[in-house]
Amino acid sequence: MATDLAQTTAFLYRGANPIQTGVSSTTFRPEHAAVVRGRVLKRDGGPLTGVTVTVLNHPEFGATKSRADGGYDLAVNGGSLLTLTLAKEGFCRCSGKCGRTGGIGRWWRTR
Repeated sequence: MATDLAQTTAFLYRGANPIQTGVSSTTFRPEHAAVVRGRVLKRDGGPLTGVTVTVLNHPEFGATKSRADGGYDLAVNGGSLLTLTLAKEGFCRCSGKCGRTGGIGRWWRTR
């Protein structure tokens, strides 16, 4: 039995305390359902928590934050190259392209 990706990832942006906030219920198209997953690390390799992750020029996808392990999950409509933006006070803002074949580069603390 095939799993419907749109249904199995809806918990990211639906419910009382969604992981991904600021998303309309009509944002995602089931035939294009995709999830960008990544991990934000400090220069020393340790996880960085509380980093806001968004998609540049796509406010309809809302935002998520990195967890205690530095990991994040962000539901998107797949099929095109997207630019993620990672932001946290005290750190340089970082943007990078992601798609079927990879994630974005490193970022580091400014002070």
